[in-house]
Amino acid sequence: MATTERYYTSSSLPPPSPPNHYDHLLSSLNHILTTYPPVHFTHRTFSGLYSGPTSISYLILRLSQLHPTLALRGKSCREWSAEYLSPQPLPARGAAGRISAGNCGVASELLVKPVVEACLAADETLAGQVCELEVLINAKSDEAGGGGGSNEWLYGRSGYLYLLRMLRHFFSGPNVRQMVDLAINNTVARIMDDWRAHPDGEGWMWHGKKYLGAAHGVAGIVAQVVMSCRVTGTPIPEELEGIVSGLLDQQLDTGNWPPSKNSSRDDLVQFCHGAPGMLISLIPIKDSFPALRRRIDSACTRGRQVVEQRGLLTKTPSLCHGITGNALAFEDEETLGRFMGYTTREYLERNVGVFRGLGEKELVDEEFGLFTGEGGRAWGFFVGYLVGQGGGDLWGRVVGFNDL
Repeated sequence: MATTERYYTSSSLPPPSPPNHYDHLLSSLNHILTTYPPVHFTHRTFSGLYSGPTSISYLILRLSQLHPTLALRGKSCREWSAEYLSPQPLPARGAAGRISAGNCGVASELLVKPVVEACLAADETLAGQVCELEVLINAKSDEAGGGGGSNEWLYGRSGYLYLLRMLRHFFSGPNVRQMVDLAINNTVARIMDDWRAHPDGEGWMWHGKKYLGAAHGVAGIVAQVVMSCRVTGTPIPEELEGIVSGLLDQQLDTGNWPPSKNSSRDDLVQFCHGAPGMLISLIPIKDSFPALRRRIDSACTRGRQVVEQRGLLTKTPSLCHGITGNALAFEDEETLGRFMGYTTREYLERNVGVFRGLGEKELVDEEFGLFTGEGGRAWGFFVGYLVGQGGGDLWGRVVGFNDL
């Protein structure tokens, strides 16, 4: 097979059959239930919405909303969602053992689990407790463990914004909505304060670098801020238009984006770093920047060309760094279906060894996680099914990132 270290050329893989998205959705979900059942969670790795049992619980809960009649093995999706919420206490391991300004994103199990529990059980008290955590998460000093913290999506405040939007989506009552909106507005303000504290444009650093992409960088932060302002009816911070313009300026001649500012690195084409995540960040917010709309559309066209050329990644098909996330960067059924065809159970079983990491038992939580494996593939098939039924509002939507 003709391949580089990171991707296959378009003609080098065995061709997939056009997928029946709904059949493959059911196949994927049943594979999860069989091979990664909601039992024996003692030795699991819990990583919030990123991977682990809680990520599967939330996936199934969202499917229950978007497809209310979907049932699996005689149980409703809400019943399965509840079973995947581990009843066992989580071990405290270093910083991951406490919620803080640097451990408050979608990968924070300690924060994500109560959010999913609150949404599933309609528990207003628990929802209120999550909202009250914004005082800790948005602290501007080391008081209460706040520190400078992080603003990115996976571990930081913009991920907390997604979790707050989850609460707002699942609770329609005025009491919870009021608490959520206050927490959202305060968190947006805190994120923007960090940007304004660096007039040289070097705000929103993560681990000493100015990352650009969806998971750790500027694009993901901007997307979460804009979507959060829209749901609360709060004006979008005026600085964001210039920030988005700066992101467009960073696009490389190839159509890809480097992982960090002013870098020439061009080898990462995936959701977390590179064009796919940039497109997935821009698609839902582009209407909020009418002055940039033409530039955004042009950048997306160029970005999709590089995903088409280098998007068949050699890693396990996943949302974060695999074919699944890259498939969702497209807004046409043919290309989405073709990319997802490489991720069906039949294709993976027929072509064992094609994708690196697939089937490694020590990585079982990643193999089935929402952003790391089978859970994300199920979401990709669901998007393909819904857009085929006319659900065009799911184009470019990734559960846990920009679906709410």
